[in-house]
Amino acid sequence: MQSANNRSSQIKQLTLNEGELISIGTDGNIHVWDLEKIDQAECEEGQMIYEMEPMNTLKVPLSEISSMIMCPENDTIWYAQDEKGGIWQLDLSFGHTTAQPKKLAHYHGQPVTGLSPSPQGHLFVSTGDQQVRITDVSKRKFVCKDWIHLVTVMLVTS
Repeated sequence: MQSANNRSSQIKQLTLNEGELISIGTDGNIHVWDLEKIDQAECEEGQMIYEMEPMNTLKVPLSEISSMIMCPENDTIWYAQDEKGGIWQLDLSFGHTTAQPKKLAHYHGQPVTGLSPSPQGHLFVSTGDQQVRITDVSKRKFVCKDWIHLVTVMLVTS
């Protein structure tokens, strides 16, 4: 897939929703395509490629969207995770009052490689994607995080 600025992007998910095809790319773009137009597409004589523009596009800033699901209560609100660890709320209504993408939280963007609870309190330490994070579970927030430059981190508790 080519993005608007002519950079190559990897499609991570395709979703069918009420006559529309939604593509999610690592460039942070979410494109909505008309499924009927795709179904009726015909290439010109001698051509093997049919080019078309999406019906709508939403750009999620500074993200690499990897997956997305629809909110069960509202079919225009979707939740997405990016490969940098962001959890986003997205409004795909594409109307005049469409809300901007909102980052709800930030977690590890890659697999968690270590997890250790504190022997006292409600804290735990997690490692992954070159980060160490300390989380207070009772308050549901991060106490601190730091980038590490080690290949392997071993968590030790007493």
